[in-house]
Amino acid sequence: MWEIIKTVIVGIVQGLTEFLPVSSSGHIAIFKEVFGLSEAGVAFDVLLHFGTLIAVCVFYFKDIVALVVEFFELVKDVFNGRKIFNKERPYRVLLIMLVVTTIPTAIAGLLLEDLFETIFTSLIVIGCALLLTSALMYIIGKIKIGEKQAKDITFKDALVVGLCQSCAIVPGLSRSGSTIFGGRISGFSPQLAVKYSFLCSLPTILGAIVLKIGDLFEGSLENTQIIAYALAFVAAAVVGYLALKMLDHMAKRKNMKPFAIYCLIAGVFCIVYGIIKAVA
Repeated sequence: MWEIIKTVIVGIVQGLTEFLPVSSSGHIAIFKEVFGLSEAGVAFDVLLHFGTLIAVCVFYFKDIVALVVEFFELVKDVFNGRKIFNKERPYRVLLIMLVVTTIPTAIAGLLLEDLFETIFTSLIVIGCALLLTSALMYIIGKIKIGEKQAKDITFKDALVVGLCQSCAIVPGLSRSGSTIFGGRISGFSPQLAVKYSFLCSLPTILGAIVLKIGDLFEGSLENTQIIAYALAFVAAAVVGYLALKMLDHMAKRKNMKPFAIYCLIAGVFCIVYGIIKAVA
């Protein structure tokens, strides 16, 4: 029973921190280190990512449907020799820019993610990255409110957000925080910065699932593990949806200060705990 509870806790942490600008990778590492949670298998990893994917799809359902429709319209225009980039179609612009944002992220993920996860695994480094996330959240609160909407996004804006997202392969540096920061310094409105951040998370989450899906059915799971994984999956999806709703609400109020304070506290805790463990 305790193993089931611990597994569900990881699912809740994943769902909550995947979307809030506090770093899911950093928190998973903290919970495993402090609470002695055992390393989960590939199946568990895939299910957690799938849970958070469902949360995004449900929350941004209308936008995702519009993007899918726009994709087929884009293909039709390509074959008919029509203009591809059309600023009169906001979802056309959004679709193309999301692809541009994904490119540097995909390159960084394929080339550097394993290296970064191997090198930057100590709590001290994760704590420093959390402090950087805190600084980004503080700076966001000081940035002049932008007015850019989807149709106004430029290739430069999309690339800036993509580069910010690429930096988040460092454990402890929040992906959502980095991309929201990239959007805000590019002049996005707070609502667009949040929406764009989570729409560009879809290829990242899908990529993580695809890379690990081949190993999903390797080995066998005990009944207890199946129950634990299923509950963790549901927890990640439900808590992820609630986290999205919370962040969307806070973005509309233009208030990211609580996340800056939280990451500051979590970062200091990681550094102190890491130092104590190292010298003990």
